[in-house]
Amino acid sequence: VGGASSQPGQYAERAGRQVTSIKMWVEEVNARGGLLGHKIVLRLLDDKSDTQTAIKLYEKLITEDKVDLLLAPYSSGITEAVANVNERYKMPFVAYGAASSPIWEKGRRYIFNIVAVAEDYQKGAVHLAKQIGVKKAAIIGEDSLFPRQAGEGAKDWAKEKIKGFYMCPV
Repeated sequence: VGGASSQPGQYAERAGRQVTSIKMWVEEVNARGGLLGHKIVLRLLDDKSDTQTAIKLYEKLITEDKVDLLLAPYSSGITEAVANVNERYKMPFVAYGAASSPIWEKGRRYIFNIVAVAEDYQKGAVHLAKQIGVKKAAIIGEDSLFPRQAGEGAKDWAKEKIKGFYMCPV
């Protein structure tokens, strides 16, 4: 099983939490005898939170390291770019750290999502805001793939639940 993770860079802290979870999963599965009768060998490379680096690393994992399964990098933006590589090679790709819906709307056949889509992330917050009587909301976020999608979802939920809101991309 192979993948890339942001060890330094803007996603390092969040990606690090995911790496810890993956390593715990590998230990647990291997303690039970492995996956499909084989011990899992985990190969995680450092993409430095950089899209071009990640693309090269996933190409390497497939063509040189000959992994059987890919774990997606952290972030929707990097996963979006890398998904083109795994599709080209028809390699299963588990995306546990990417949620932006454009990734899933392109008809890709070898990428599998295990988290809610970004547009649903703030659904609960909007419902709570309505419950406590919020009448206006501002939706502010970074101008990159995941925050844009999460903001769009929040905007749609706010339109439905809270009358009179303002969305301000940063």
